[in-house]
Amino acid sequence: VAHISEKKFIWTKRLGAPVISMCLAAAMAQNVTPFIRSACWDFALPASLVLSLIGTWQYKMNNNSNFVRVGIAFGFGTIASILGSAFTCFCLSGIGTDNEALATGAAAICASYIGGTANFFAVANALDTPISLTTALATADIVVMAAYFTLLGLVGNTSRSEGVQISQIKMPRIIPSLICICLASIIVFFSSLLHTAGARTALLALFAALVGRFVTNNIRLASAPLAAIALLYFYAGLGSCVTPAIFAKSGPQALVLASIALIGHLLFLAFPILLWRYFSFRRARQVLHKNKNRQMIPSLIETLVASNACIGGPSTAAAFAIASGRSDLAVSAVLWGTIGYALATSLGITIYPSFRFITSLLGGTSSSSSIF
Repeated sequence: VAHISEKKFIWTKRLGAPVISMCLAAAMAQNVTPFIRSACWDFALPASLVLSLIGTWQYKMNNNSNFVRVGIAFGFGTIASILGSAFTCFCLSGIGTDNEALATGAAAICASYIGGTANFFAVANALDTPISLTTALATADIVVMAAYFTLLGLVGNTSRSEGVQISQIKMPRIIPSLICICLASIIVFFSSLLHTAGARTALLALFAALVGRFVTNNIRLASAPLAAIALLYFYAGLGSCVTPAIFAKSGPQALVLASIALIGHLLFLAFPILLWRYFSFRRARQVLHKNKNRQMIPSLIETLVASNACIGGPSTAAAFAIASGRSDLAVSAVLWGTIGYALATSLGITIYPSFRFITSLLGGTSSSSSIF
């Protein structure tokens, strides 16, 4: 339905098929089973990454300038996630909040916004977070992430400068499609045997790149529309998570915490890059622009890919890069997102005492069972 809507109507084409898919699924969320939601995360998203990399292996995988620019934006994004979580502690402390719960929740959300959901649970477990608080924050994280992906899809669809719309992709032949599905299923299955999220993503990217190097052009051409379909399925599954029951389960306190942390991430990420690009470093920028190969200022789409690598992880970042017409950024998204997975848990645990200090300094209670 999202594919047809994007193709037939002008206003839906501006929204983009991923946003339409998410909104339609949210409207029918009550009829979506947990199995379908689980399949979106466990199969559709990694399969989309595999199929995308199989079809785009011919892009420059060793484009150092892209890798460095995405890395610079990812570094800003990591700092922005820490500052955003600290900003959350500052905003919510002293208004009847629980010091311990607020600091713990901020540390877990900080880890999630640097690496991914796996880091969230790792930090929450390391800090002995109560089950009720962990559940509420994890649910709020999903809801806020769905809103974030919707916004990112709108911006990415507007800023698309190359590549094709999903509606412009022609469906491939049956036999190459079946081969692509089998290859993606095998790669996803073997990578799922690893218990570490970062290792799974790295293995997915490695196998997909190797397969893409040796398959025929017909299979590569078939992988692009299949990757788009898998990505739409993932967005639909994410949209189906936004139900009234989910909102009630997370509670307004957890939603407020996750929302402020995300807004802080976006603000602290955008401000220094805009400042670098347009104001304080204008002279340095002119020097860098004399040699295009040494242009190190991240573009809008590179910044968004890096932000996606922080918030959603390498798989969603790579899928977003390809959906936005920048397939050459897919590998950079995977690599930096995997680095985020590796660092996020340690950073979340390390920064926790600072959050605890902020909350205790500004006041609060000490029940440690809920945020408020």
